[in-house]
Amino acid sequence: GSSRHKLVIAGRAGWKCDDLIRIIRRFPERIIWIGRTGDDVLHSLYKNALALIFPSLEEGFGLPVLEAMAQNGHQTIRVTGVVECDDELLHRV
Repeated sequence: GSSRHKLVIAGRAGWKCDDLIRIIRRFPERIIWIGRTGDDVLHSLYKNALALIFPSLEEGFGLPVLEAMAQNGHQTIRVTGVVECDDELLHRV
């Protein structure tokens, strides 16, 4: 089924993200990559987000998780390991 939710990815492209870029290009109506952004945009994203996915264990020292919790008070799930997805999962988002 169709969903009104979108996956918004903030941050610059790093190394080894060719597969991610290919997936994003296949689902432009459902996945939006905004790249690097200012604090005002990040705060708005945190405040309006349904969930935060923070797969990195090293980058940002966990501060994005704390910032998101401060903005909207939602619980945050820490993801450890590599996040993998397939077409079926993306159709559920």
